Amino acid sequence: MKKEDLYKLRKAVKNIDKLKEKIARLESLRISPRGPAYGSERVQSSTKGDITGEQMHKIDMLIDKYRKELSEILDLRIELESMIEGMEPIKKQIMRSYYCEGKIWEEIWNETGYCVRHLTRLNREILEELFPGK
Repeated sequence: MKKEDLYKLRKAVKNIDKLKEKIARLESLRISPRGPAYGSERVQSSTKGDITGEQMHKIDMLIDKYRKELSEILDLRIELESMIEGMEPIKKQIMRSYYCEGKIWEEIWNETGYCVRHLTRLNREILEELFPGK
């Protein structure tokens, strides 16, 4: 893992729920015998809302793309967890809260009781420990 991957993980964490929602919506379209014909309404007496084989293929491609993105995020999280395994509990908490949960320093301050200045100092120490000389 590179230092840039931590920031990629932090940014991606905010998108996990969106990715899950997109996958669920697409899967419901794939399962449904008819897609939306007019907006969100379903028209049962018309074939206009039927999903064609080509559309089904495109839905499957999008689902695969979103699942791959989700898998990459989870891989980064697993890699980070293995990197911080031997650290002090407070350092683990900082790394998980900031990079894996996407919390801001003020939220972590409320949880830990450490001031924001001290938390950012600890974060710099952790990054130097994980990525010496970078």
